Amino acid sequence: MKTFLLLWILILTGLGSAQMDQQCCPHKKSATLVPAFTVTPTTTTLITNHTMVHPTTNHTTAPPTNHTTPPANHTSAHPTSTHIPAPTINPNAVGDYNVSNGSDICLRVVMGIQLQFLNTANQQWETFYVPVPPRTSASGNCTNDTATLQLSFPKGHLHFTFLKNTTKKVFYLSRVHIILNYSSSNTSRDTELNVENSSLQEFETPLGKSYKCKETKIDVNKTMILEGTQVQVQAFNLTGGQFGEAIQCAADAANILVPIIVIVVLIVLVAIVIITYVVGRKRTHSGYQAL
Repeated sequence: MKTFLLLWILILTGLGSAQMDQQCCPHKKSATLVPAFTVTPTTTTLITNHTMVHPTTNHTTAPPTNHTTPPANHTSAHPTSTHIPAPTINPNAVGDYNVSNGSDICLRVVMGIQLQFLNTANQQWETFYVPVPPRTSASGNCTNDTATLQLSFPKGHLHFTFLKNTTKKVFYLSRVHIILNYSSSNTSRDTELNVENSSLQEFETPLGKSYKCKETKIDVNKTMILEGTQVQVQAFNLTGGQFGEAIQCAADAANILVPIIVIVVLIVLVAIVIITYVVGRKRTHSGYQAL
């Protein structure tokens, strides 16, 4: 731009000088003033900044999806065999069993029962405690001269038979039949022990009274012994289902007699000492008088 203005000023100055020469010297020929330089037309190139606005496509790339596949818990339901422990049996438990004839009780047995048996697999003696009700149920029947009691429990049966002797007016236990299933380490199945003794005469007691004993033992056979604890038994002639007068067994009677005998002996010894002392005092007193 400055160059253009400078050229313009120079052109105007040259024209002004020529006019003055014509006015001052009209006789002179007008000469064509050739500028001493060449005016190069300047082409001003306007540089246009073509800003190409490209439409921006916001390609929003979704972050990679974490496909978290939870591990599948393949729980295979295997059949579980639940071991149910056998109920604990109290060895001191005592059962109370009775048999009725119509509405009247004709046989009543109170007893804790233990079975001592020979295990034929290992030839060792073992003990089985007969459970008490409700795990053991009682059944039976009575006639004029027979009373039976059957005890049923998970491992077997006990069968008692009582007879009446009208001549002696007593009752007694005449028969015991035992079926016992016991486990053996040598086999996977229970072994059945079936024993019987029908020639007994246990618990003999007058009619109308009851047999009572703290402990009793019945040898059923060579492989089975029945032991009873806190025993009280009565067959026939029960009044209102209650026991009659208790007759102590010989063992209990002996146990009762022992302290009685000891007391009697002590009393006798004390009496002897006292008598000896008195007699000695009298003799001493008589001797003094003689002197």
